[in-house]
Amino acid sequence: MQLICFNCGVLVLATRVGGIPDMITDGETGFILEEDSPEGIAEGVSRIMDNQNLTLIAGQAEKVVEKEYVYEAMVRKCTQSLAKLVSPYKQILMHSAGSGYRPLEAWYEGMCAGDLRPTINSYALT
Repeated sequence: MQLICFNCGVLVLATRVGGIPDMITDGETGFILEEDSPEGIAEGVSRIMDNQNLTLIAGQAEKVVEKEYVYEAMVRKCTQSLAKLVSPYKQILMHSAGSGYRPLEAWYEGMCAGDLRPTINSYALT
């Protein structure tokens, strides 16, 4: 829900649960409640009302979505994570087919270059 709000330029006031603190930087891309209670919500709303930089904060939140949560960024992050996960097994992957054509070598090199289209299921493991 926060990403939708960010993308629409709507300010976010949220609690510190789940991945919210990873998405919202308090006072920069939104506001984090210090206390999840009626008083805490009132204090958070008061902080927002007193803030003179609301347009800037909404703009920064929108830029976070454009930079970190678009399709290309998510593919890049998945590729980096997969490369880290697979790198200890590089030698096995590079020499798995024995002689001649090495299908896993092509897969590994493509994956490290950011091409997620070929998957391990595309190749026969012998």
